[in-house]
Amino acid sequence: MKTYKEFITEVKKSTIEKNRKTIEKRKQVDSKYIDSEKGEFDRYSDGKEMMKNAKKSSIRNLSSKETENLQNTDASEIKPGAQGRRNARRLAKKYGRNIDRVINQVKSKTDQPSIVKTNSDGTKELVGGNTRAMVRRSLGRPVRVIEIK
Repeated sequence: MKTYKEFITEVKKSTIEKNRKTIEKRKQVDSKYIDSEKGEFDRYSDGKEMMKNAKKSSIRNLSSKETENLQNTDASEIKPGAQGRRNARRLAKKYGRNIDRVINQVKSKTDQPSIVKTNSDGTKELVGGNTRAMVRRSLGRPVRVIEIK
């Protein structure tokens, strides 16, 4: 029979391993998700190549500075807090997006990452996921992205 200390140690190890696997899973790109965003990639002349590269990429969080300098998005204008949520809600309504659904996804950690392309001059441009990026900023969370180089 295990001692209480041995039992607790085993539970901690199990929990740590489970959390590690969850974190790793959240960093992996879902190729079906990339396929569902085909319309966003089609706006670019090299869209097919971008999709291929996106499937090989991993997910990371943008720093606040990177988000502020991000092109082709309204997320750079959104600040954390109530005013930011009001601005995000106003912009999402303008674009015909359901922001409440996205807020629930972000809070439950089931949201998909935005897609960002790094241009040859080093600037970053949002390819898809403007509403998700705005919501994450308004909630004070880092913007999760698939970065295509």
